[in-house]
Amino acid sequence: MNGAVCPACGAPRHPGALACDRCGLVVDEPEGRGLLWAAIAVVVIGVVIAGGIVVWAARSGGGGAGEVFVASGQASSTSTTSTTSTTTTTTEPTTTPTPAPAPPPSAPVTTAPFDWTTAVGSPYEAIADWATALGLNYVGLCDQLDSMADHGVDPWCASVFADRGAEVVFRLADFPGGDFGVWVLTAATPSGWQVVDDAEDTGGGPPF
Repeated sequence: MNGAVCPACGAPRHPGALACDRCGLVVDEPEGRGLLWAAIAVVVIGVVIAGGIVVWAARSGGGGAGEVFVASGQASSTSTTSTTSTTTTTTEPTTTPTPAPAPPPSAPVTTAPFDWTTAVGSPYEAIADWATALGLNYVGLCDQLDSMADHGVDPWCASVFADRGAEVVFRLADFPGGDFGVWVLTAATPSGWQVVDDAEDTGGGPPF
């Protein structure tokens, strides 16, 4: 191609030049270089297409799992990656709760016994007040009365049957020499000596 000129400006064209030195027009390449550039273009296009296939396969396969296509030049291969899932079960240790200690037994509540010696009055006053309140003509203890004295109409007297300290059991009867008729129980209480029970005398012992 020696002696060739630029078809645009008519300037002389140097052998092997790809463009006109004057106007820059790209002229036909030599036959050998044209084939070289064509081969390079084919390789580049193939690489671009293969890269697009890899990206598409990666996106469509859920982030890389499944089939991945790898292309290099005109050859392609298929690579399969499998993921093994392992499940580990952890058993919680069994802990036996420690029973709470039993509370100590509470001390029994004890009430100090009543000191009957501090009770107001006496069992003799208590039975006298009780008999008088019933309308009886109570004249006192039978063994201390004078049987010849005048004690009024239908007098009554009391005899101590049992002295238990905090309790005294009396037996009431007509005086003098009358039959016994009533059992009476007197006791020392926080309110003083009082009659706390009575019962008919039927000839046996007291019911309290």
